[in-house]
Amino acid sequence: LVMQKKFREDLYYRLFVLPIVIPPLRERPEDIPLIVEQFLREAAKTGPSKRLTEKAMSSLTSHPWRGNVRELKNCLQRVLLFSDDVIEQYLVENVLADSIPMQEDGERVSRQERDRGEGYKCCNNKHT
Repeated sequence: LVMQKKFREDLYYRLFVLPIVIPPLRERPEDIPLIVEQFLREAAKTGPSKRLTEKAMSSLTSHPWRGNVRELKNCLQRVLLFSDDVIEQYLVENVLADSIPMQEDGERVSRQERDRGEGYKCCNNKHT
């Protein structure tokens, strides 16, 4: 970006003191339960305490999370809105299915295309 004159060179060198490389969430599924539990604890401060079933957690850990932690948090926020005290797998699956991006022709992107990052119109659901 510096070479393309899209980022200030002096600022680059100020920020590049210690590079921090964090792998994408899809490459570290073992972190997902920890992130989910932390988010549920934070959400319980302003609302009822909720927990996920093992199958619901399994659905979250097997999702590719192209949007990283922000996508996971958005998914959990939607799930919390529609759940009872125990968050079941079907609810997580429904929220994840509804967030599958659409192609330009209005068709949903296939799971294979989504996992490869192909065919995206946007990163949201069909309502955008």
